[in-house]
Amino acid sequence: MVEYHRWYWTSYGHALANNLRSLREMRGLSQTRLAQLSGLSRNLISNLERNESGAKAADPVLSTVYKLAQILYVPPGVLLPGVDEVIAGPCAATTPHLQGRWPVAEHDTAPFSPLYLARAVTDELPEFAAPEPLGTAEITLPKRSPGERRRKR
Repeated sequence: MVEYHRWYWTSYGHALANNLRSLREMRGLSQTRLAQLSGLSRNLISNLERNESGAKAADPVLSTVYKLAQILYVPPGVLLPGVDEVIAGPCAATTPHLQGRWPVAEHDTAPFSPLYLARAVTDELPEFAAPEPLGTAEITLPKRSPGERRRKR
């Protein structure tokens, strides 16, 4: 039996934090707007993006992941790091992706349209800004260590 190491979760939580932040910024959403659209608190989203929950790493419930995925219009597995790998050590994922399955369409990496961002309607398909042709869009993720904090603006 493989011994579970609690420090593994910190690395997966950090990768989840980077995925959430990158996808939120890619869609052009602020933490406040994502909170409004998802029905979650801005504080929860901030904690997830910093991988913090009190003195421990963030550990969201499954419904939270699905709410965020729905609003960001991505498969839930794109938020979750390492979903296509056996957990045998710390998370090595550095970018949000699903092996061979995402992104698959031009709008997968496009920001939401300003009109869609301004409306508070979440029960319809999102509208996207003009996307770059598939294969040319790049997502560059800032590499942060698990304890590093984002600069206040």
